[in-house]
Amino acid sequence: MARSEREIQVHMVKRIPLRELPFLISFGIYMFFGILTQTMYYQYFSGSLYRMILGGCVLILAFQELIYSRDWLRLPVREIGGGLFCLLAAAYTWKIADGNMLQRSVAFLFLYMFCARNVDHLHIAEVSRIVSWIVLVLVVVSAKLGVIENFYLEINGRTRQCLGFRYTLLPPAILCNIVMLTIMIRKESIWISELVLFLVISLWMYVVTQSRLSVLMNLVLLAVAALYKLGMGTIEKHRILSWLMAFSFVILAGLCIWATFAYNEKTKWMRALDSLLNHRLYYGRQSLDLYGVSLFGQKIEWVGAGLDQNGQMISGRYLYVDCFYVMILQRYGILFTILLLAALTLTAAVAVRRGDRYLLLVLFFMALHCVLDDLFLYPFYNSLWFALSWIFGSGLRLPERRGRVPAGQRTVHGGTD
Repeated sequence: MARSEREIQVHMVKRIPLRELPFLISFGIYMFFGILTQTMYYQYFSGSLYRMILGGCVLILAFQELIYSRDWLRLPVREIGGGLFCLLAAAYTWKIADGNMLQRSVAFLFLYMFCARNVDHLHIAEVSRIVSWIVLVLVVVSAKLGVIENFYLEINGRTRQCLGFRYTLLPPAILCNIVMLTIMIRKESIWISELVLFLVISLWMYVVTQSRLSVLMNLVLLAVAALYKLGMGTIEKHRILSWLMAFSFVILAGLCIWATFAYNEKTKWMRALDSLLNHRLYYGRQSLDLYGVSLFGQKIEWVGAGLDQNGQMISGRYLYVDCFYVMILQRYGILFTILLLAALTLTAAVAVRRGDRYLLLVLFFMALHCVLDDLFLYPFYNSLWFALSWIFGSGLRLPERRGRVPAGQRTVHGGTD
């Protein structure tokens, strides 16, 4: 070979086929302005201007489908079924959102996931990583320089900076997305200096935002990535542990939902667990008592400790569900929750069969993070959803176990190239 496998790994995201460009351009624009809607910049392009931007993104997707997709009259059943499912899911989640732009991003997520069925998810990850870095640096620097307001919130006795965002948890969530994408893309070729840089930024974000659990999750992920880099991570040799990680979404969802339903503040160990989780069980149980659970979900507007687009504190009695698993169960219903968990588990199982320990690792940490943070539903904070796009492809199948994939060799759509 003219180049080493490591060189192939480092440069693989630069080889982008022409047929993928419309999707990547559309998604890059959508990510850029979508993240900005969660900042103090949103007031400058909200309303009709943002709707025009979204319309332009959809038109670019339509162009890709018309020009680069195969004959629509001869689409395989798998793609037709996937397209119908994504359209129904988009319409359903759009209706549930009831005008909330962040919640409406779930509808756009389903459209992008279907249109990404023939796009390398590593290319999507690279675009998402670059755009997220640009916006995060732009907003934080703008807030520190006074270009936009950097609000300070007093929450539970802690002074927390928003860093130009509308809530203190948002910068660490975006950083976590960047970390996971970098690890998934770079694999063994990631530099120790990059991990150290992420460590420093994570610790700084903890100091200014006081987002303890989110930052702690970042630190643990960085530590595991460092072990992999040093050749000390051998998770693929432990089959039972690998499959437990693959089923982590189902296991953790079951535990979270059970603990929330069963929570009783009179029980000492439950109070201690609730305190450790920053009262997520308490508020989750209150929400379950108030709204309940249904098969197809319902419109729910929880009130959190954040800011609106104009920098005004959101008014109302605080009641917010931070746990991703409880949130989707209440807002989107039992059927949606089962289908979503099944798709995530199936993708993690494919990672085990491929021997792709890095995809399995980031999916596992996504499952863990979902215990603490509902933001992982939204594409601005979690671009791993596009690892699920293979489900809607045409010539795809569950791959056979091929042993460990050598460092630098990438797997695409169930095979290697």
